[in-house]
Amino acid sequence: MPNLTRRGLIVLGGTGAAGAVLAACGAEEERRESSEDAGLILATYDAETALTAAYAAAASELSGGERAAVDSFERASSARAEELQTRADGAGDQGEPGSEPGLAGATAAAEAAVAAYRDAAGLLSDEEDRATAIAFIAQVAAELAGVRELDGSDPVPFAFVTGGPEPPFVAPGETATEDDE
Repeated sequence: MPNLTRRGLIVLGGTGAAGAVLAACGAEEERRESSEDAGLILATYDAETALTAAYAAAASELSGGERAAVDSFERASSARAEELQTRADGAGDQGEPGSEPGLAGATAAAEAAVAAYRDAAGLLSDEEDRATAIAFIAQVAAELAGVRELDGSDPVPFAFVTGGPEPPFVAPGETATEDDE
């Protein structure tokens, strides 16, 4: 298993701190008017169950400490999915992992989950649901950093910066690759 680098520790610690700061930001608000809540919560549930399945598929290809790490991510994802299921009316199907196998599939599923939580955090009408989405973004981003490091990639993923697989803004004449940073 690759050793966790100092940069990796900073990334993991920073995602937790960022989630706490984001959850504390802003004034307490009344419930917003929204007819999108059910769809947003269902989207986060679907993304989370797909992430659980992707972690299970990736763990089956690993051994030792790497498998233990991904197994712990799978348990955390399953717990998040159970919490979301109580909020998502009628949700009950388990997601399927994406088409990519192994750690690449787990990375893609985690990026999709970050994007779903990012949408929910900004658009849900209930403050408690928004706070849950923000907390789950931080958790998935920390797991994503760990999976990327296990895969030999830069642990700072584009999804944490942009909310999806697209790269952040790059000035003209420069190129952006996740491994350049």
